Amino acid sequence: SFARFTYKLYKTTEKGLNTAVHCRAGIGRTGVVSAGILLHAGFEPAAAFEHITKARGVAVPDTDAQREWIITHRQEILAAKQTGRNQQATRRTR
Repeated sequence: SFARFTYKLYKTTEKGLNTAVHCRAGIGRTGVVSAGILLHAGFEPAAAFEHITKARGVAVPDTDAQREWIITHRQEILAAKQTGRNQQATRRTR
């Protein structure tokens, strides 16, 4: 799922590894995936898009529908982070 995918990318960047996210223009799909990653880092959706917009120098996401999708799915995205933590804790206790 999108939530697990962005959580895995978040964990990769948290370890200090570089991660590149890009689509055709680097605005729409890239902005949505990047916002998903930033939600795992503690950003609220509006702050995530503002951060990405500043870094890219172009307004993201491309459409209102993409922005609304992140807002609507915020809880699901954040739940993947908790699920990932629980799975890691289970692996450590085995």
